[in-house]
Amino acid sequence: MKQTIQRQAIVKYMKSVRSHPTAEQVYDALKRDYPSMTLATVYRNLNTLADLGIVLRFKVNNKYHFDGFNDLHVHFYCESCERIFDIEYDGLEDDLKAITKKLEKQGKSVNEYQIVFYGICENCKKQTKNMR
Repeated sequence: MKQTIQRQAIVKYMKSVRSHPTAEQVYDALKRDYPSMTLATVYRNLNTLADLGIVLRFKVNNKYHFDGFNDLHVHFYCESCERIFDIEYDGLEDDLKAITKKLEKQGKSVNEYQIVFYGICENCKKQTKNMR
């Protein structure tokens, strides 16, 4: 894979944020420092990086989000503030292996998986409670 300055900037940015940005948000963050970068370049590079496993790509509310931290974890989407949170727990790897093994015994082949929980985060719950 050719390491262009723009691709390096995208990877560096993705490894520096935990906000799970869309391609548009990555573009907005980088366009001032890289004025020749286009939104199409950001989309193309993020998708290539996702295909190579360098970043994660997942869909929430019909929008693709990207995560520069591709360690094993799941996501929580707050339906109120629309933030995405990383959720980690110790048994995740064992649980996913068990589910994958069960599916394979049924003749299914798992290529990838994405887990996103939907709900209301603790801050939004507090704000709602305080409004009452």
